[in-house]
Amino acid sequence: MAKKLERLLDLRDMAKEKMCRIREGLKQAEVSIHWLNLQLDTLRRCNDDMQKTYWEICDIVPRDQREEHKNEYIRAEELYTELTVQIQTEVTKWNASEAEKVQGKINALAPAFVPQQPAVVSNSTPHLQFPLPTFDGSLENWYSFKCMFKTIMNRYPNESPAIKLYHLKNSLVGNAAGKIDQDVINNNDYESAWKMLENTYEDERFMIDTHIDALLNLPKMTSENGNELRNLLDTCTKHVDALKNRQLVVDGLSEMILVNLIAKRLDKETRKLWKSQIPGDELPAYSDLIDYLRERSRILQKMKEYTESRPTNAPKQKVKFEQKTTQGRNFVQTSSKQSKESCICCNGDHQIYKCDTFRELTVNDRYNKVRQAGLGFNCLRRGHRSAACNSDNTCRTCKRKHHSLLHDDKPAAPKVKESTPATSSSTTVEEQRIIAVQTQGSVNCTKSFMLEQQVLLSTAEVHVQGSSNKNVLCRALLDSGSDSNLICESLARKLNVAMENVNIPISGVDNAETAVKYRLRTKISSRVNSFNALLDFLVVPTITTNLPIVKVDIRCWTIPANLSLADPAFHIPNEIEMIIGAELLFELLQGGRIKLASGAPMLVETQLGWIVSGTARLHKSNSTKSVCHLNRVDEQLNLLTADIPKMYRQVQVHKDDRKYQRILWLNANNDVGAFELTTVTYGCASAPYLATRTLMQLAKDEAHELPLAA
Repeated sequence: MAKKLERLLDLRDMAKEKMCRIREGLKQAEVSIHWLNLQLDTLRRCNDDMQKTYWEICDIVPRDQREEHKNEYIRAEELYTELTVQIQTEVTKWNASEAEKVQGKINALAPAFVPQQPAVVSNSTPHLQFPLPTFDGSLENWYSFKCMFKTIMNRYPNESPAIKLYHLKNSLVGNAAGKIDQDVINNNDYESAWKMLENTYEDERFMIDTHIDALLNLPKMTSENGNELRNLLDTCTKHVDALKNRQLVVDGLSEMILVNLIAKRLDKETRKLWKSQIPGDELPAYSDLIDYLRERSRILQKMKEYTESRPTNAPKQKVKFEQKTTQGRNFVQTSSKQSKESCICCNGDHQIYKCDTFRELTVNDRYNKVRQAGLGFNCLRRGHRSAACNSDNTCRTCKRKHHSLLHDDKPAAPKVKESTPATSSSTTVEEQRIIAVQTQGSVNCTKSFMLEQQVLLSTAEVHVQGSSNKNVLCRALLDSGSDSNLICESLARKLNVAMENVNIPISGVDNAETAVKYRLRTKISSRVNSFNALLDFLVVPTITTNLPIVKVDIRCWTIPANLSLADPAFHIPNEIEMIIGAELLFELLQGGRIKLASGAPMLVETQLGWIVSGTARLHKSNSTKSVCHLNRVDEQLNLLTADIPKMYRQVQVHKDDRKYQRILWLNANNDVGAFELTTVTYGCASAPYLATRTLMQLAKDEAHELPLAA
């Protein structure tokens, strides 16, 4: 550790000595433009080295010994700013001098006599020409912008206030654009413009609130990743240090709250290791947590360097999407499981097709084992589907695209012929046709029949921030059954933001798994108010089919005209480009509820506007279909899907367990009564599992009488 610190200090000293030599070189009488450009590049590299070295020193040195290194870094940063401005000024002078020489040659070649003009002494400092720093409205960037801008402008004392105000206005971008009042601009009042900006971005209470909001919205880690942990750590310490500089120390209750907030943003493994280091009778300290996270981040980043074949400092390249037709799925659960080479049947050190235990299973049990483990049906390996398998091997018995151990000698089930759905009014739910539509990498299971009602899922139109802070309008599905946020590839292309390579398996219906390759982070914002949130999204080829399934007639619904709908076209089938999962969903919900009418859905108030959700009656002339999105499991799979209205209320709770579902009811006479709920209750964490588990048991119990439905 001491040798590494000594090496880092030597690197820092070398970078600073280079900048000092550049300063001495600028004192020479004449320097060439090529030398200036070379020294400018050297300065940038020195600054990058100083910054990298400083953060590596912080990872090694205890917190109470970092003040000296921090001051050294600040002095180096000030020297870098001073030299950069000086070199750019010399470049501007050189350009102006060359322009005068060219003009002199032109005048010397002119045939006409030009009377000599009286000499005019010009300002020795040329007009400002090189780029100025910009400010996007982020409070953490305000003081550095103010310092650099004023330092540069102070070198041009003869510039008029109008020119300075022009440059200041152009330096304000993003949320800071337009902050200067138009009257100030019209009057060319440069000093008043600065006072206006200082009053806005140096408001003490506003700045404290901003730092606290940033701590309450720390980025959440989605996997055991050193870069994510470093980002979380840097964001947290930056805002905590800013509050400490305003005499708001981390102590007592605030320390416990802060430690709890940070711990909840960690991935499962990191959080477990942190809790294991805390003695049972001691309260965790913020400084101890930060030191632990720095060491943990360093270890994870080193592990990544060892496992990756390419250098970790390679420049980040834009991700090119692979064109696939795999269908997206709803109700997704992420998993941090990584590919393993050990046998998933007996945990032995061999491939599954060499496992004696696996070979002793029936073909049906082998098939279920492979499907639940997410293995390819052809090569019995993870990471891809059968359609994308590169193996040339096929079944030795039937020569089809599956492993020989999964070959079933039983005759294939006869295909169900498609028939045109009846249009007679006598068509009922029982008169339905089942179609297994094969697609590459997925199976779409549909049923066509006459329905009298349709369930409207909650959709909303939101603004998504893309490159250059440009917003893109998209249609999102609010899904409480998904613990991840999803975004489709087509929308990700429009946003054109940087993406991270990941390998995260996601599981859906019946534990079917698939791998997600990319993840991106962006900001969503409401159309109807100032609400916004920074979220991580997993990138999938497509989300789901168009929603709703068919157009709903809303002419008889009385929707209040003063309400701002989250999705004005909620009743018209259209593409879903994004899923907002349970991470943010319940933060969006507000208190308003409006029941439109009998047989109509409910309006629910959210931060994105009023969403429409619930059962809507359809005209009998409307034919609809229910779509189930599953992973591809076999070439001869027939599925039956159906919607179960008020599903949770159809499942009874055992009488011995009803005491855990007691509620208090206040009637019209203000009398309080205690009641027990006899069925599965919507909103409980266990409700989805209980309902799904009941369906699975029902399928198992009735399989002998209804094998196709089971």
